[in-house]
Amino acid sequence: MICRAFGVLLYFAAVAIALDRDCDVKADLFFVIDGSDSLSDADFAASKAFIIQVLRAFAVEKDRIHVGANVFGTDVYDRIELMGPTLDFKMKYRLFEKRIETLQRTRSGTATFKAIQEMRKEFADRGRDDVTKVGIVITDGKSVNINATAQQARAARDEGINMIAIGVGDNIFRPELYNIASSPTSVYETDQIMGVVKTIQDAVKEYICIVITTTISTEAPTTPESDSLKDPCLTDGVVSYDVEDLCSGYVMCVNKRSMRACCQTNHAYVAGTGCVLDPTCMDTCDGDDNHLIHPLECDSIPFPGDDRYYIQYEGEGHTNKTRPCAPGTVFNVDSCMCDKHDTRPQTGKLDDCNPTANFTFENGFEDSAGHAYAGTEFVDVIDGHAQFNGNGMVNIYRFSMDTFGKKLVLRIRFLPAASGQSNEALLTNCISSKGESSSISIRVVRSSVVTMVVFSTDTTLDTQQVTIPLRNPNIWNEATYIYDGSMLYGIIDDGTDPVLVQSAPLSGDILLRKSGMILGAGSQLNSYTGDIDEFQLYKCFPAYAQGYRA
Repeated sequence: MICRAFGVLLYFAAVAIALDRDCDVKADLFFVIDGSDSLSDADFAASKAFIIQVLRAFAVEKDRIHVGANVFGTDVYDRIELMGPTLDFKMKYRLFEKRIETLQRTRSGTATFKAIQEMRKEFADRGRDDVTKVGIVITDGKSVNINATAQQARAARDEGINMIAIGVGDNIFRPELYNIASSPTSVYETDQIMGVVKTIQDAVKEYICIVITTTISTEAPTTPESDSLKDPCLTDGVVSYDVEDLCSGYVMCVNKRSMRACCQTNHAYVAGTGCVLDPTCMDTCDGDDNHLIHPLECDSIPFPGDDRYYIQYEGEGHTNKTRPCAPGTVFNVDSCMCDKHDTRPQTGKLDDCNPTANFTFENGFEDSAGHAYAGTEFVDVIDGHAQFNGNGMVNIYRFSMDTFGKKLVLRIRFLPAASGQSNEALLTNCISSKGESSSISIRVVRSSVVTMVVFSTDTTLDTQQVTIPLRNPNIWNEATYIYDGSMLYGIIDDGTDPVLVQSAPLSGDILLRKSGMILGAGSQLNSYTGDIDEFQLYKCFPAYAQGYRA
């Protein structure tokens, strides 16, 4: 699955991607592009533009560089066969780049292993025997089967394909990037891909020319038996192994080093398979997900005097940047990440509870809170209202795989259309997932007698819903959803007294979903027909929510 923009490199080393025309050598190059739910339309377009810009430094011709690409989600949806254009140079750019621009995707899951498998077949069927082969995987999140992805990447490397892994955005699963890439120096993480085109081009040229002119031994070092007994990851072929007494925990092997990882809620690790659905698995990993057991060389240091920030090295000739950790975390020098809990007392007051996302539709689909990006399909904004016609949605990608915790408030102001379907999604957190429904939903349920709003939540411990009839469905109504770890609240305010409040007991952690927070659509539901003019998401309790809970 996957989202967001691309940009600052976290690892600085030469990378084998393609070759400069001055090198006068041949190479086969294949791009594997994430097209899953979590990637915004803007970022998907940016990934294609990035490929075009990178290729402009190289001779993509019949007798030089051959290029192929595919786009994956739950399956591979679009592809360019590995080839070298036979037309003249100028005509080649006009036609070949146009084909890259028109690559399509279908929103769904993140089956990275299928795309790598197809890439291997392209190299086998259309690749040239006497040239360097390079595969570049661009992804923004964790694949649906990490073991299968690691196995396909290892098979590609065994077949002589140099593997590059580029992680995109803030949902990166670092262990998987390392298992895809040929070496740690071939792993990149970024949030603004168009800003690193020249850097990648220069690294590409240097690496390819070195590969052509230098013999590199492929013989694996001998691992002493005693070391293998100490750490299973020192054994060739081991991708991951389980953690004793923790059903959801496991260890991924990253270049023969162990890295802790964790399955999502209600999933258990099975050796040789990976994470599988298991409602009986209630274990959590206490923040160990994506955590290195053995530290890597780190390019960042804590900000002096305040480890809620860190200073990141931007490379020679660039100004280092100070970056904030996520709220509630501090920089951990052992893992080189903000994965350590901030134990200092929180000084925030009730009045300081601000929305994490705030869409008023006064300026299109802009988040006035400044934190979230929304992708849209078939939704128009007219006079400050988002208009839904039964086939559209607004997907706020930031909340893909969000745990939400036990402080979640959702507020949405809406006006249903005079007519519509029986069970419409006003707000959900799941779309286009086979056999999986939303774990959070607010639905408009219509009948000939009454129109009701249903608030539903699935947690690790139970499923609960509350239902409130609308007194007047032909006027603007405000729906508020609250979950606090012990109760689920549904509130309807139509501007008249009394405000309608229903609640039901509910505990546990909200089940994770790969889609973002979605307005107007949801799995196994009809799409919404009507208007929405406000939506806020809080991960705290604003004063009005505290009042409802009281």
